[in-house]
Formats: sequence, structure tokens, C-alpha cells
Amino acid sequence: MKHNYLIDRTHSKKRIVVTKDRHNWIVKFGSPKQKEEIFEKKAEYWYFSTLEAMLVHLHDFMLKDGLGSLNIKEITRTLKQSRKEVADMAQDIVEKGVENGWK
Repeated sequence: MKHNYLIDRTHSKKRIVVTKDRHNWIVKFGSPKQKEEIFEKKAEYWYFSTLEAMLVHLHDFMLKDGLGSLNIKEITRTLKQSRKEVADMAQDIVEKGVENGWK
């Protein structure tokens, strides 16, 4: 079964997959160790009506997940890392969209 994922990444021992249907951006969140069909059944699904809302939520998730303490150096490092990861995801989505003929 071939999947048309826009993004398929692992972040902090969790797999994040982004797809799109006609009306929503869909984020699937689960274990990277599961086989594809098991991942599809057991993954947590998040639905977003706009790309902006999805990227903001992913940034918030990555920021909260990366913080281990309230040390200013760790906060700064985690903030930079989460911004970079979300920017990379956005760039991948744009490139994949161009490949698929989006305007």
C-alpha cells in the first residue's frame, strides 16, 4: 500500500506523518516502531483546516516536548530547534506541493 505522505519524520521517539485531504491537513502521531498498517490504526490523528494552524500546533508540541527544565539556555536551545524543525517541515510541504501541482 503506497501512502502519499507530505512529511514522515521521527521527533523525540515519536513518528509524525502529515497528509492532506480535500478539506484538512492531517497529522498522524505515533510510534515509529510499528508496521505501517498498525501505525495507521493506532496513531493519534490531529485535523487542521489551515496550514498555519497545523504548523503552530506542531511548533507548540515540539517546544513542550523538548523542554526538560526552565533553564534559560535549554529554553533558548529548544525554541531554536523547534522553529528550525517546523520551518524545515513547511519547506518540505511547499516542495512536495509543487511536485503535486499545487499553486
